Amino acid sequence: MKDLSSFINNNNGLEATSDKAPTYLAKLFSKSQWLLRLQKAPLASTKGEPLSKKHHEVPVKSPEAPQKVVAKAAETPKQVAPEPPAQVSKLSEYASKEPVAKEGQQVSVSFEVAEDYNAYLKSFCPTWSVDSIVGIDSFNERIDVLFLGLDEFSENDLPESTPLSLIESDQDLLGKMIKAMNLEQGRFLRLPLLSGDKELEFTVAAIQYFKPKVVVPLGAHSTNIMLEKRVKLSNVHGQFEKKAYRVNGEDMIVEVSPLFHPQLLEINQSMKRTAWIDMQKVMKFVGNN
Repeated sequence: MKDLSSFINNNNGLEATSDKAPTYLAKLFSKSQWLLRLQKAPLASTKGEPLSKKHHEVPVKSPEAPQKVVAKAAETPKQVAPEPPAQVSKLSEYASKEPVAKEGQQVSVSFEVAEDYNAYLKSFCPTWSVDSIVGIDSFNERIDVLFLGLDEFSENDLPESTPLSLIESDQDLLGKMIKAMNLEQGRFLRLPLLSGDKELEFTVAAIQYFKPKVVVPLGAHSTNIMLEKRVKLSNVHGQFEKKAYRVNGEDMIVEVSPLFHPQLLEINQSMKRTAWIDMQKVMKFVGNN
């Protein structure tokens, strides 16, 4: 296992391996370049926005100047129509799906998904299948860690290749982190977020099939989706929380331990020490230290 100073101080293989290969920073916010290079498969379309724009740019509206209202005594005051209700966020929608818990019972979100995971994948894209998952031959009944949210795709802008992987990649920092954690091929899964109405369902279906000991959401966005609540990542990273779901009428409980997104670690090198401590906690939890 690599020691702390090695993990913190090295560049994690981010330099180009040849004069023609781009650096990791050049592809920092590109969409799943590591997987597409690995599979030599093109994107189905290029309509989606880059990951960096969605996660790092927040539009700010300029405040409108208040309008002066001049009341006329002779006029009858007009009736003001009630304002439409605020749009419900996805996290609120998830919360509304939860049944009301009785005393002593644990609340869980209910999902009905196809029993055949291969058929479930094909329901999103006809070219997706379990057999085409990178490293699927090394999978044996269950994995140790599911890493969630390195990449993100829209349901309307999906890659042609199945965007799941059971092997590490030397193309990005997460691959180096996985290697430092001594996780063997086939004992972990890299799962992207699938933004849209089924983003949590897509994750839960993968959890049901691969049966991870722990789910590690990468960054605040993945953590909020996984825990179905808005939290500060600085308050929950490296901690373990049990999360319950009900899939096809059966309860499923999984441990969740958030980690800072590798993109953030690359931008802020000083946070690598904290990330390494959190990674060691995961390694100890799965008995791999």
